[in-house]
Amino acid sequence: MDILQKDLNTSPGISIAETPWQVIKSHEPSNLWALVDGANWPEIQSILAEQVPPHACLYSTTDPDSQRIAPWLIRVEPDSAIQSLLEARDSNTHAVVFFHSPKGIRQLRDHFRRYTMLWTPANPDMPVYFRFYDPRVLLDMITALDEAKTAQFFNGIEAFYIPISYHTCLPKSVNILPVSLGETVLITERCLRLAQDHPVDAISQTSQSFKVSQAEYQRFADLLRQRKPLNLAAKLYHTYQALFPVKRYEASVQIAYRNAPYYQFQSENELMLLADCYLWLGQDFPAQSPAAEVLLTEMHPQRLHHLMAWLQAEKQITFENASMTQ
Repeated sequence: MDILQKDLNTSPGISIAETPWQVIKSHEPSNLWALVDGANWPEIQSILAEQVPPHACLYSTTDPDSQRIAPWLIRVEPDSAIQSLLEARDSNTHAVVFFHSPKGIRQLRDHFRRYTMLWTPANPDMPVYFRFYDPRVLLDMITALDEAKTAQFFNGIEAFYIPISYHTCLPKSVNILPVSLGETVLITERCLRLAQDHPVDAISQTSQSFKVSQAEYQRFADLLRQRKPLNLAAKLYHTYQALFPVKRYEASVQIAYRNAPYYQFQSENELMLLADCYLWLGQDFPAQSPAAEVLLTEMHPQRLHHLMAWLQAEKQITFENASMTQ
């Protein structure tokens, strides 16, 4: 299977459909809310202090530095300044999730605070921060959690709306056009609507902690692993932009992942460097360069640095040759 292909299924009972922003904001506008990831939008804290819409921090801390990267619950009032700022946000920043709910701000904060920390089988004695308010992670939840936990998460929520970006792992069960690498998409242009097909009363929560089973944890891990090639292609693109055709970035990542086991490359830095080599020198660069083949196959502890220095020299030669032909 193509490593950039998104081969996923959602939790049973959840429907996914692309929905126009105009429909979202005009449907029960008094019940429209946003979850904003402060880590992906560091200025949101000062924006909220200036605009002062109804809002609440999902963390209990009052420390300004901690709040700067905290998640925020915001009431999206119709035709407000905060609505305009949210609408202008690039979906590729992964900063905003919208939802409809008739609940009040205190009820919603209490509900969502339960999900800010996650207990996993990997470390049963210590919870980890869980960034469900990142659109990519929220969609992962719908795929990874069992039906009962999904119903609990949707308790009191009519629907979530996720801005579509290049990193959105669309389930194979939906016929939705993905965003291309390098494509700028505003939140107002493309959104996914996530809703329960038949809303049911969630099972009462006996604990304030949010725990996942081994099977759910494994599904989260699989989703994260599948997104890594997308992240790598995006990093390469943001490094060189229009220097190469978009398809070449994705092709370089494809072949890097395919050939990495042969060279015993496993880390993100190793895969990034290997993909960088294929991007600049083509898919047959090891065969065309004996020096590169030696660097790739040697088990020297500094081979990554040696290969990086070699690639920098090759890039310089490429630039010099391009200058001479102009």
